[in-house]
Amino acid sequence: MQKKFGEPAGITVSGQNEKPEPVLDFTVKSVDLNTKCTSPVAMPAENGHLVSVNVEAKTGAAAPFKKAFYGQDFSFNPADWKFVDDKGTTANSVMTNPVFNCLDPKELLRDMGPAERASGKIVLDLPSTKGTLIYAPSILDQAWEWTL
Repeated sequence: MQKKFGEPAGITVSGQNEKPEPVLDFTVKSVDLNTKCTSPVAMPAENGHLVSVNVEAKTGAAAPFKKAFYGQDFSFNPADWKFVDDKGTTANSVMTNPVFNCLDPKELLRDMGPAERASGKIVLDLPSTKGTLIYAPSILDQAWEWTL
């Protein structure tokens, strides 16, 4: 599903009365295409550009949350992100070692349990800063994309 920065997205599951119940609402607020690493153990990008995705998220009530995520916490895992450049070439991986060592851990978006709110950044290693950023969690049949 095509999204604009600042536009909400979310995941729902069928409720007891088949009414959809929200389990995750999130917004990609912005993307910093010129992320400056602040960690003392930062490494240079392997693909070319370390980019940070600024996300705000809120999880739903415990019962639908646990049903949707099989009793596990939810994580905006860098492995669930993809990138297709403006020429149509898909990056092999945007999750490299430098994405875990770029920013201070306090700036990163961490795992979330039910009924929580969080904001933070996800760092990705992109081969270009022009193209389409795609978030496609492996446990879902949904995907969202933003044009850079």
